[in-house]
Amino acid sequence: MKSDDVTRLEAAVRSANPVPHTVDLLDSSESAAVALLVRNGREPMTSTPAPQQLQHARTEWRRAWAFAAAFVMVLVGIGAATLLLRGGDDSSFAEQPDGAPIEGAVQMGPVTWMKVDTGDTWIPQIAAFGEGFVGARHQTSDSGAVLGEIVTSPDGVIWTPIADNPLGDDEKVFWRDGGVWGAVGEVVGVTGPSTFEILFIRSDGSSVRSDPATEAGLPPGEKVVRGIAGGDAGLIVAYHLPEIEPPGSEIILSSTDGATWQEIDKPEGLIFARSLTGTPFGYLMSAEADLAERSNPGILTWLSSEGRTWEEVIVTDAYLADIGTTASWNDGVVTLGVTYDHATETGSYQIYRSVNAKDWTEMDMTPFQGLSPIGLSGTDRGLLALVDDGGVVSVMFSADGEAWISMGADEIFGSADVDLSGIATGPDRFVVSTASFGSDFADGNREADLWVGVVERAESTP
Repeated sequence: MKSDDVTRLEAAVRSANPVPHTVDLLDSSESAAVALLVRNGREPMTSTPAPQQLQHARTEWRRAWAFAAAFVMVLVGIGAATLLLRGGDDSSFAEQPDGAPIEGAVQMGPVTWMKVDTGDTWIPQIAAFGEGFVGARHQTSDSGAVLGEIVTSPDGVIWTPIADNPLGDDEKVFWRDGGVWGAVGEVVGVTGPSTFEILFIRSDGSSVRSDPATEAGLPPGEKVVRGIAGGDAGLIVAYHLPEIEPPGSEIILSSTDGATWQEIDKPEGLIFARSLTGTPFGYLMSAEADLAERSNPGILTWLSSEGRTWEEVIVTDAYLADIGTTASWNDGVVTLGVTYDHATETGSYQIYRSVNAKDWTEMDMTPFQGLSPIGLSGTDRGLLALVDDGGVVSVMFSADGEAWISMGADEIFGSADVDLSGIATGPDRFVVSTASFGSDFADGNREADLWVGVVERAESTP
């Protein structure tokens, strides 16, 4: 007897275009058909194995990498060189090693991985901040409250609290975006979500907290944040309002200072926002869409250079069923997507690259054959990809997006049960925060580590 999933899938893909209008897919059993084909296995229908489901966009990197953590059960444990943290409320609380070779460092081609032992503190979320990083350092008080303070680092190793801490007791931050302009994140309660506020850390270290929906006068009711992006032009937040029929359910707010907010126009055809990403070229928005001249076009993408008006960009001519991580690297950006072929009823992964976020080309996926990409992160010196190979997680690195090296995550970080909490990138390094799988600082579990991967500059050939 066929499973319910297979029966639903067969009904959903009986024709090449089963649902002519994307809006009709919302909140329907058919809406997950393509994702189910990709996620739950295609063997009953196509006899080909299925890749794992992707999550969305770097601006929702917390969710993307949290999903990746479902596969990552190999990341905390033995480390490279341990850098012991010193206590201190208003000064740097970590030391760099001396110039001697680091005993126990793990070499992955041009990437040297080392571990920072955070002692009795946890820095569970990290974002790019200028050419360095920003995070929230947590400790438990004698009364059991979780004390958080915002800290910054030039290298992922030495961390210093900012002058005026904007976090209260039992609050943490899910960083959504960061860069030379600063960093922005979502403030929530340690024991669960609270009233949504954003925290904007400016490049000079000053901070602003605000509730964009309230400031902009949005109607009361449930609100889901689809993305937060920052850039030189300011901040943008994309909301989904489940109680309102689409496309009115999608609201985009803009701010130049992080305190005052106003609604801006949506891209034409946007029905259901999927991701919002800040890039060096402007803000990228991807969404399920519906246009009179293009029925059921799949996922469409738009670019706004100034954060006010939108221009459609064609990532691919294929039917794009899902959009994944978007990352800036070197002289451009890359994005991870899932295409769907209605004729063969199969989905496949594809990585696209662009030097301007307008013109996109496909990257060679030969190195990823048989693998399920989970996420991408980029530095000026190369790309890092996290992939799943039948439940075994590997890390892949490429300096040029063409030649890749691969190494098991357990070989780099050690073998243990872990939850990958966050990842951030600087010009020449990756900083990864890990914690015991399923743990929460509020429960007193402080088994957490910080990992820094420094990328050597590739030597140019004559």
